[in-house]
Amino acid sequence: YRMANGLPEEELNPIRLPEGAGPRQLLPLTENLLLSVQELDGTLRLWRYGGSDRTTTPACVQTVQATGEQGINYPGTACMADAHTVLVCNRGANTVAAFSVKEEKLNRIGEWETGNWPRHLSQVPGTNLVVNACNREGVLNVFAWEENRLQKRDEIVLSGASCAQVL
Repeated sequence: YRMANGLPEEELNPIRLPEGAGPRQLLPLTENLLLSVQELDGTLRLWRYGGSDRTTTPACVQTVQATGEQGINYPGTACMADAHTVLVCNRGANTVAAFSVKEEKLNRIGEWETGNWPRHLSQVPGTNLVVNACNREGVLNVFAWEENRLQKRDEIVLSGASCAQVL
């Protein structure tokens, strides 16, 4: 939203999610696309804005499961690996899944094991590196995103690791 004196200039239009979805994160993807990560129902939702007029309520154009694994899953956070690829960490499945974003559609690229309870992901600006905090294992994993694959590069022991914010 355009801001004036720290407040939105337009009327805010909420995004409505099904009860129990448990929204955890919103990630802007492009000028007209937004991704929401639903912690409680294990999904990702792709939303389309109404062009440059952001006063209209975004429309959900797709809902996908954040993991291809069976069982209970709580997606943590998502980040962009590159201009057309979203990564999401999955608590329960203990994976990081990759999705391409093309023509307002999410397509699963792959999914890779990570440490126990991957809670947070962050892309390192200016590199192909992604840092993943695995809370129950107490590690920060460093991955490289190369040729549509997540390659583990390093592991840093950090008790209770819960955030991988890279500045």
